[in-house]
Amino acid sequence: MKSTILLCIPNFYRRKHNMKSKKDTKGRNLKLGEDQLKSGRYRYRYTDCTGKRIAIYSWRLVKTDKNPSEKRKSALSLREMIKNIEKDKDDGILTYEAQTITVYQLIRRYLKSKVTLANSTLQNYIHLTEKNIRPHNLGQMKVSNVKKSDIKNVYKDIESIAGKRLLDMLPDELKEDYKPLFEKKEEDIELWKLVKAADKISALIKCIEEYRMGNREFEKALEAQQKKIEEIDLKEVEYFRKNFLNSYYLTLDEHTK
Repeated sequence: MKSTILLCIPNFYRRKHNMKSKKDTKGRNLKLGEDQLKSGRYRYRYTDCTGKRIAIYSWRLVKTDKNPSEKRKSALSLREMIKNIEKDKDDGILTYEAQTITVYQLIRRYLKSKVTLANSTLQNYIHLTEKNIRPHNLGQMKVSNVKKSDIKNVYKDIESIAGKRLLDMLPDELKEDYKPLFEKKEEDIELWKLVKAADKISALIKCIEEYRMGNREFEKALEAQQKKIEEIDLKEVEYFRKNFLNSYYLTLDEHTK
């Protein structure tokens, strides 16, 4: 109980009342929330944004500390872990909940918070999530285990599924003629670069339209897409940017001036 109370007392109050800061076995001052157990292991206790008390552990206090040879190696030092927690707090992320919650559960929680969405839009998002994310391997992965390669693979799967659906919509007599257009071939690499660039331009235009209509949720997406377009090294894209892209930022009145 005493140690818990001390965690809540600011450093200036401790100094004023001659309360000693905790030290580790190396004589280093420990910060609020930090302590060292009898085993030598460091612990940090804090309250997350939901009011839940969390404790994290490491055999190292700082990055330069050596891990005890007889102990399991700590991936991060305690102070590194605390830094990540503080960053996640600013971003509204529950750091250690990410180790137990799945991608599907996170998306459903996110959708539940979108109270400003039109009901038809929300129901469409839920339908797509249940149909495509829940049964997918990614949907059942823990958030903390997801890598960039996992996301890229999902996009490839989505492209493949979308291509198949488009092909299935064609009359049977046309399917064989159009099928090669949905399959990447070595000789078409340069052409596919243009297709990918066109996809990114289309995404940028969508973001511009949404932002101009007052949808501030697209603000960061707009900035990200603008950067992606600027990084594309294709003369066709450069030509589009110089001659056409600016017109999408204009209002109807500005177009007619």
